Amino acid sequence: MVRMKRLLRGTYWWPGMDNQINEMVCFCHGCQLSEKSRPATPQPETKIPTPQKPGIQYAIDICGDYDGHYLVVLIDCYSRYPWILDTKDTTSRSIIRWLEDTFAAFGNPSGLVSDNGPQFVSREFEQFLEERDIHHYRTSVYNPQENGVVESFNKVIKHGVQAFSSSGTPWIEGLRQIANSYRATPLEGGKSPAEMFLGRPFRAECHPNRDKPTRRRVQEQRLEQEPTEVPHQPKRGIYKRGDFVLSRLPHVPKGRSPYSQPKRVERVQGYYTFMLSDGQVWNARKLKPYRVPHGAEDVSDDAYDPEPVPQVTQRRRRRKQTPQDGVALRRSPRMNQGVPPSPLAPRRSIAAKSERSGCSVPQEDINHFTLGC
Repeated sequence: MVRMKRLLRGTYWWPGMDNQINEMVCFCHGCQLSEKSRPATPQPETKIPTPQKPGIQYAIDICGDYDGHYLVVLIDCYSRYPWILDTKDTTSRSIIRWLEDTFAAFGNPSGLVSDNGPQFVSREFEQFLEERDIHHYRTSVYNPQENGVVESFNKVIKHGVQAFSSSGTPWIEGLRQIANSYRATPLEGGKSPAEMFLGRPFRAECHPNRDKPTRRRVQEQRLEQEPTEVPHQPKRGIYKRGDFVLSRLPHVPKGRSPYSQPKRVERVQGYYTFMLSDGQVWNARKLKPYRVPHGAEDVSDDAYDPEPVPQVTQRRRRRKQTPQDGVALRRSPRMNQGVPPSPLAPRRSIAAKSERSGCSVPQEDINHFTLGC
């Protein structure tokens, strides 16, 4: 509208020109389909209340599919304590059976947040909530931010499934480990979801018995309380030749790792440009460092295995003793056996030895022994 008015005002004018230009642009078919003309819509305000204690309000959602499996996630909105159901049947009836067992163990909440999926808007599901006096909060269409508590946990499940699939472990077996690790991990406030929901610490597989504080634990707590300055680190790491990296793959189905197999950096072509061992050139934004597990002999088909540098051991060569080394022969009695002394050896050495031993050696014998045959 503004540009059209500027263009016409330099040449023409007529009564009601601005209104006619505005009406023409607003009713233009091509302009309305253009993304440029999309009006800025404010973010819809959520009407879902925030609970102030655990067990009051839950959120439910379905994520998947993962190889034909769907995961029904139920999470407490205050403590972030999750429950997960692995199922291939996502009907309202199967979800109601699971909720009946969960509510029987932990009590009925006052409210339940969900999207507008067919499982949650059916008459059977609404009747189930009415019987238990549970208020049903529905999020706006295409606005998953209103149910952000469960959506954030869905990302944790997605990354956990990718990690187990990449390591060769069936992700179904690691699903319980994903949930337990999340329940036992402290949140920003310092307490774990299990401690906030159950009122006690959650002992997972990786947690030892810490009821009795040891000397080492006291020192660790003291170090945690002391403020430490963390040096600034760059967001993107710079790699050197021989480092192992993972490259981000496009269009990866759900449940599969979005990264390739470990590749070796073959050449550094720039500050953020690297050529890998497969010949492809990548930017550092699409790479992530890979740490070789301890004891792994080969991490990929083209694993980087530099030739070992031979260690040169320098040995002191013993000087070969000859009969001309008179001093060396006198210091090594074992080597003097059967070897005639050098004619250049001083005569007083034999005379001095005879004097120290208390024996008298005639001078002609000394001359005869020194000169030899």
